[in-house]
Amino acid sequence: DKAATCTEKGGYDMVVYCTVCGAELSREHTEIAALGHDFGEWKQTKAPTCTEKGMEERSCSRCDAKETRELAALGHKQGETVKENNVEPTCEKEGSYDEVVYCSVCQTELSRKTVKVPAIGHFYGSWTYDGASAKTHTRVCENDPAHKETQNCQFDEGMTVGNTTIYTCAVCGGQYSVTSEEPEIEGIVRVAGENRYGTAESITDFIMEAEGTEKLDTLVLACGGNFADALSGSYLAAINDCPIMLIDDKSAAEIENYIKSVMNPDGKVYILGGTAAVSEKIEKEVRKLVKNVVRLAGDNRYRTNLEILKDQALTADTILVATGKDFADSLSASATGLPLLLVKDSLDDVQKSFLKENKGKKFIILGGTKAVSSDIEKQLKSYGSVERIAGDNRFETSVKIAEKLFEAPKCAVLAFSNEFPDGLCGGPLAQMLEAPVILTRPDKASIAREYLQKRGISDGVVLGGTARIDDDTVRELYGLSSTSPIELYKK
Repeated sequence: DKAATCTEKGGYDMVVYCTVCGAELSREHTEIAALGHDFGEWKQTKAPTCTEKGMEERSCSRCDAKETRELAALGHKQGETVKENNVEPTCEKEGSYDEVVYCSVCQTELSRKTVKVPAIGHFYGSWTYDGASAKTHTRVCENDPAHKETQNCQFDEGMTVGNTTIYTCAVCGGQYSVTSEEPEIEGIVRVAGENRYGTAESITDFIMEAEGTEKLDTLVLACGGNFADALSGSYLAAINDCPIMLIDDKSAAEIENYIKSVMNPDGKVYILGGTAAVSEKIEKEVRKLVKNVVRLAGDNRYRTNLEILKDQALTADTILVATGKDFADSLSASATGLPLLLVKDSLDDVQKSFLKENKGKKFIILGGTKAVSSDIEKQLKSYGSVERIAGDNRFETSVKIAEKLFEAPKCAVLAFSNEFPDGLCGGPLAQMLEAPVILTRPDKASIAREYLQKRGISDGVVLGGTARIDDDTVRELYGLSSTSPIELYKK
């Protein structure tokens, strides 16, 4: 007897034996056909993908036999068209983007097409007036504020009111006035207060009286304990034809009362630096006094410096460059009213971006390579022409700045070389007088004396009290007799 299997035949023999002797009497063989496989359901062993075939198999329930078969690849399924690598068009440069189609199943890129977008062109707003000191008007592209056009104002013949002539620009409508009696200094005047804040008030009073102003429309307010922000603000003060004042929490009440007495309530106060420099409390109090208060601040003195420069239309052809670690060189140049860039050991990416937007300027570095490194000088040459004004020390550098940037001054403003507060606020006063700021001190008087006497300058202003630059030193500087009067300014 042999059982049949799935693939092999079986069978058996029918045999008859003698019941007595056991002899085989007959035999007949019967064959059983192979059973064939009994396959179950197909089971998937490998799933098909968009690009690869799959597999499935089934097994016989009686033996180990298996059958396999391929499953066709699914093929890609087209998804939605998406935009990639978008480059926005600018006023002058075309933009572009890629139209890309991906498989919605496996995300394989199926197609990509680059589409060009035309430049949008300039769309300028109206002309605005840049201020009497610049005598230019500017219009800004509304598509990209970095694009500006600046032209000289086309002023009319002027309308005279008393001793003042008012000029109106035919293009932008901006006005500026000229008073026939320009502020002049005769003799030596000392402008000082009991401390740095009092001196700042006296300087502001002096400016207002000299210009015949009863109320200020604009004021720059900076920290009295640090020099960097106020130095950056000398350009801001020049553009807005306004004084710089100092403040801190201890002096706040006095200064706020002073601001209330001199400011037009509808005017504008610029606060320089973050809340660590000029506190939020001070800002809140100032906002009670003046309608428009603007804080220009960055994460540090260099960022604040850039915020100040960015706030004003940079129409000047020249940018001064000075170290942000010391005050002397930039203090000497504060009378110029030129924009000032403060630098550290090298230009950072934010400064490079700013300079790239203002390419083609003339850069004047203040001080030697210990103040502003030769590496920075090399970097600046990528953005414009570069010149350096430097002496062997701050006294010589101060004089060299005066020689370079003031052609024929009629007077000079003296500031103590080793402290910054009085000189900070004296920058706008010197701008008004078109006079250089000369840094000096009693034991270094010879350098300033040579400059003043060589040019025949015998008139001027001394900033701060006699504890810093005494009267005898002042007379020596100007070549005056020991009995020559030095007037103490009083409002």
